[in-house]
Amino acid sequence: MYIIRNFHNIPEHAKNTVIALGNFDGIHLGHQEIIKTIKETAKKSGKKAALMTFEPHPQTFFNDKEIKLFGIKDKLNFLKEQGLDYVFLVKFNRDFADLTAPEFVDNILVKSLNVSHIVIGYDFIFGKNRGGNAEFLKEQATKQGFGFDQIIPHKTAEYDLVYSSSAIRKALSTGEIKKAAKLLGKNYFIRNRVRKGDGRGKDLGFCTINLNLENLYLPKFGVYAVRVKINDQYFNAVANLGVRPTFEKEEPNLEVHIFNFNDDLYGQKVKVEFIDFIRAEQKFASQGELIKQIESDCNKAKEILNAA
Repeated sequence: MYIIRNFHNIPEHAKNTVIALGNFDGIHLGHQEIIKTIKETAKKSGKKAALMTFEPHPQTFFNDKEIKLFGIKDKLNFLKEQGLDYVFLVKFNRDFADLTAPEFVDNILVKSLNVSHIVIGYDFIFGKNRGGNAEFLKEQATKQGFGFDQIIPHKTAEYDLVYSSSAIRKALSTGEIKKAAKLLGKNYFIRNRVRKGDGRGKDLGFCTINLNLENLYLPKFGVYAVRVKINDQYFNAVANLGVRPTFEKEEPNLEVHIFNFNDDLYGQKVKVEFIDFIRAEQKFASQGELIKQIESDCNKAKEILNAA
């Protein structure tokens, strides 16, 4: 999979593709339907399958509020797994934000990329002041000679929800981890390097690892049953995501206690998959109360993970 980060001197082999346009935050099951369509269309027409996405997320650019579900490296890994030929990773800055819908189509899609066919999701809006939509693209397809498809919304059978990044964020915000996983088509996870903590977990009798948190949309603060992937092996664990109010911490932190594990992981990159929500974060009056609750959380996590 080729990753192309600008529109200057686009190689000829990356032009005339069947391309999907969108933010593709999380590459959830709805996004995968779009990707399936571009791959099928590309195969029928003898073209290459491509996708255009944006970094940072436009909503983050305009509102200065982080909403992305996964880091960019994980996003690109998801796209690679989907079997795409090209990904155009667009830097969403002021210059790009100021492009009108006609300018985006004329200058980027037609002149730079010479697109063969465009596919979008049911809610894709683009261009300065949100001036471009499906109807506009359909008109441009007829006028400029490229193909066009818009994918209808797809729903989960279990929750009767449209697959969407906003629905996933809503599920995460309420601790509905299983619902988020159904919408994503995979377990929600945080992947990052293990950093030095303050040793508080060890002092309480529970050795923990601490993960840096990137600029991501975080789930509801609280305690979770999780699985930790270290290299290629999974370990059962319990995690606390939040600000640890008992110790008056302010910055969000992910602290994980891996059962029956004592290896040094400092500096290593690990993946923490969230399996289920146990309880909300709370403040305890004493260290003894906290230890008792952690023991209960560990037992609950083991019960959940053994049944999963």
